Amino acid sequence: MSQGLENEKQILEAEKQQGIEKRFLSEIDFGKEKEQGVETNRCEYFPLHSMKSWLNEMKLYWYISRIRDLEINLSSFPEHIKQLWLLTINSDILSSVEKKCPHLEIGKDIFSVDTSHSLWDGVIPNKNNNSVILERSERSGERQDYLAYLGLLMKDKQPLKEMLSSWERSNKPHLLKAFARLRNTICS
Repeated sequence: MSQGLENEKQILEAEKQQGIEKRFLSEIDFGKEKEQGVETNRCEYFPLHSMKSWLNEMKLYWYISRIRDLEINLSSFPEHIKQLWLLTINSDILSSVEKKCPHLEIGKDIFSVDTSHSLWDGVIPNKNNNSVILERSERSGERQDYLAYLGLLMKDKQPLKEMLSSWERSNKPHLLKAFARLRNTICS
């Protein structure tokens, strides 16, 4: 940036006129700070943030990298593997990583239904604020399941009929969905 030092000097002067005080650490007299009751051996720092969002982003990156690796040879595989790959890249699964649970303000009369009732499944009530949070389903498990099954099929480690049979008996909605989509490939 041309004239960077001159621009910075102008910015600092403008801040000084607005009453903003900036000092270099070398300009601070820590002896004076100690007299005012400030502990000099204490180090202040910013609060530490959770690594959860970063890890979710890395999981998504790894997932997309694996999908990309599988896509390279996808055209050489049979139809049922292509169909499972399409379930694996489902946009709902990918977009669910970045969505937060909806927070809704509601009327007090909603709380006339006992919160232990099954109607409240998936809903977090907050009577104090007359609000609820609608829980989102964690979809990362679905994508990991699909990806694992896709890997087994591509490496011929589990026959499709056996896999479909286990999905049909499953209580997981995403596996029942996969069964419904892929069961016709065996018949054809």
